[in-house]
Amino acid sequence: MLTTMDAINDQSSNDASNPMKSDYVGFQNEDSNLVSSESNDKCGMDENSINNNNNKMFYLPPKNCYCGRDRDLGKVEFLCAKCMKWFHECCVNLGFTHRLIPFLTTYVFFCQKCSPNNMESFKRTPTNFSQICQTAIANLIHAHSSEEKIAFSKDKEIIPFIDVNWNILANKPKPQKNTWHSSVAKTMQKDNDTFVCNDDQNNLHVTLRDRDLSRIAPNYENLKNLKELNGGQNANANISSRSLRGMKKRTGQLEVGNEMILTNKRQKSELSIPKLPASGFPSEFLFNKEGFRYILAEPDDNAPSRKEFDERHEFAGKQIPGFLCRKLMPENILLSMNDRAHYLKISEDRKTVTGEKGYSSIRATYGVSHGTWYYETRIIDKPEDSACRIGWAQELAQLFTPIGYDKFGYSCRSLKGTKFHESIGKHYMDGGYDIGDVIGCLIHLPRPKDVTSAISMLPKTYKDKPLFKFKSFLYFQEKDEPIREAVAKLKPFKGAKIVYFRNGQKIGVAFDNIYSGLYYPAASLFKNISVNFNFGPHFQCPPDGDAEFGQFYRPMSDVVFDTQIEQTLADVIYLVENEGKLSLDVFYQN
Repeated sequence: MLTTMDAINDQSSNDASNPMKSDYVGFQNEDSNLVSSESNDKCGMDENSINNNNNKMFYLPPKNCYCGRDRDLGKVEFLCAKCMKWFHECCVNLGFTHRLIPFLTTYVFFCQKCSPNNMESFKRTPTNFSQICQTAIANLIHAHSSEEKIAFSKDKEIIPFIDVNWNILANKPKPQKNTWHSSVAKTMQKDNDTFVCNDDQNNLHVTLRDRDLSRIAPNYENLKNLKELNGGQNANANISSRSLRGMKKRTGQLEVGNEMILTNKRQKSELSIPKLPASGFPSEFLFNKEGFRYILAEPDDNAPSRKEFDERHEFAGKQIPGFLCRKLMPENILLSMNDRAHYLKISEDRKTVTGEKGYSSIRATYGVSHGTWYYETRIIDKPEDSACRIGWAQELAQLFTPIGYDKFGYSCRSLKGTKFHESIGKHYMDGGYDIGDVIGCLIHLPRPKDVTSAISMLPKTYKDKPLFKFKSFLYFQEKDEPIREAVAKLKPFKGAKIVYFRNGQKIGVAFDNIYSGLYYPAASLFKNISVNFNFGPHFQCPPDGDAEFGQFYRPMSDVVFDTQIEQTLADVIYLVENEGKLSLDVFYQN
């Protein structure tokens, strides 16, 4: 029966002899300092040293470092990005205030002779889990070289090593939760070019596919113009590490000291997002769910520190501050792709929705909090025993229940024309409505009478919300207010009402003195019924002849421009109120 060691040996394709020449010095405490007090002048070697043999002059460049000594594997060394020579930590003068460990690959280093100002420079680069694991296993291999042990347990050796040395390996604070443990395992099992894994009785053992530790180095081949900087020589012939893979994706340039290195790709901001598809929404997205809402975002070019965020390399790969973005405002009002029960089907033009199974709901992309607004719906397919409810709903109205189930929505049902609010049904529309009927939905929310009330009705800003990327697009994450607290804040809006029309004929006021709030056009569907929405500006049965609202209503299509202005004003107010507080340094310190 193969042991773990045997199994891994059989898989490894590069079982080269280990060229290590020094005993492993071990890991010191976090507060130890490995910087030598020796200066560069004491290295005792000048690159222009000459050997006089039979009156012939020969140039003898050192193989590595200022001192000319060979590499010392197992101790901290740095590879110069220009001359591609290795330098011992004890021979450089970088003034580290923290310790490092051997076999790091996430940095860019220039020696004295390659730096424009003749001063050494060192810069850490973004780190991914593959690089973290590679460095950890390399140190473990070297530490156990006398035992000829090459495979290590994920749970008993690799993760504990990473845990103790997290700040050095990851170059960022360790997460409070240990969810990164699973990321370590997934990374090593997925990256077959770097790791060889064997899961022996649920005890994962891992080694490096290439165990020649002298080949572990930063992957400078991804840096443009390095060949020219190095005198036209191929500087990376013997480097196999893929350590800067994350940096290549995330950064377009690195500034180390006074030296600027450009990558193969044009600089790409962490805030950049792809162009939206024709539907106006990403093809892969996050659904709103009970307790959380996800709002598509876009970069705000007018936000404070916007340019600084792109220019400062140390922010690459970190969480993006919410105040650098704003809510993305679509050009048209349509049915929402993610503010719906996930099994509802939406047409390509996002104006028709088809139900499935029990009652479930969908909202439109824009809502209203004041004014008189109107939209139309029409049933285009109604299988037997199917039904729908049409109306208005606030954000907290539950999507997996019919509109009118709670205090946050109002609706009228196709079956018998029953109106619903708080799960209480009352007769409203004789005969209800069926295929071909055009149902008009009008909401009247009195306008504010003073500036204070007007400001209170502005849409909320999302600049104070967490921001993250999903499938290359940016989203704000908003946690819903607890239902009990939200219900306690509801207040009747005097004069606010909802009115329905059937084929242009006014049915009458369905609800009056409705609760104040932001209301979205909404529908609930039972089984496979299909409903088409018309948000205007042209309606099949407009309520123009209505004596009360005919001269004052506006199509819901007009809300887009109004909301864009109001949302911008809400964002500006937030930026003004927090002026001086929206610093990148402050954000990343908290």
